[in-house]
Amino acid sequence: MPSIPPKKGAAALLAAVLLSGAVTAGQIWFPIHPLTNLVGMAASPFRALGSRLTGAVEGVFFAVSDYDELSRHVAELEGQIAEMEGQVRQAEEIRRENDRLRSLLGVQRRHTDLVLEPANITARSLSGWSSTLTLSKGTDHNIQTGDPVISQYGELVGIVGECGTRWATVNTVLDPGCTVSVTTSPGGTAGVLRGDFAQMGEGCTCMEDIALDGAVEPGETVCTAGSEGFPSGLEVGEVAESGIAPSGTCRFAVLTPAVDWRELEQVFVVLDFEQED
Repeated sequence: MPSIPPKKGAAALLAAVLLSGAVTAGQIWFPIHPLTNLVGMAASPFRALGSRLTGAVEGVFFAVSDYDELSRHVAELEGQIAEMEGQVRQAEEIRRENDRLRSLLGVQRRHTDLVLEPANITARSLSGWSSTLTLSKGTDHNIQTGDPVISQYGELVGIVGECGTRWATVNTVLDPGCTVSVTTSPGGTAGVLRGDFAQMGEGCTCMEDIALDGAVEPGETVCTAGSEGFPSGLEVGEVAESGIAPSGTCRFAVLTPAVDWRELEQVFVVLDFEQED
């Protein structure tokens, strides 16, 4: 290891002593002013508070940023949920349509002669004087006044009372304007279906002009008899009760309709069928 020359070593030692002396002299000759020291001590808590406030503001900033990010994620999830709900509604509508078509297929197998025109229900009206449905189709689709209207299950809904080019009004089986020959099953007792003002408010209809010796029992099914431009075998309803008409010349029966027209979305108009001999 090379040795430091004596002259250079002495010079370095002398420089260190002089520097140390200068520092000590500076502290003696130029001490910190007492007022400056006091101000520094007084400001110390405020500097600490400022530091804490700065940290708090930074925390709020990051919290707001996190909230905005979370809000974006929530909005995206809500959009996905709305889309899935729409798909579920569409699938449910497709299922209902398939059920209607499947039921209608059963009707057409039982009544192979029926020519049917589907129509949507656009309006319903039930008052003390009438019970009607408005359909989305009319004469443009060969619908005519007097055409029978049935449900997807082949139950009688009513009769077309009026029609325009693209609309038709149906008098339901509750309406006094709906009149058709009917018969009980299995008894075969004949009568006339006619809506009744008194029964309409109860959601029922009437079978009138039953022979005094005609047997009509509660629970029996009533169907169309196949006359007056009507196909036979369309279910109308079920006998709820029966009695002697006020005139005393015939019997009557109160019927519970086979179909609840308030729940219908679509019906089928019978445009044509094979007339029985």
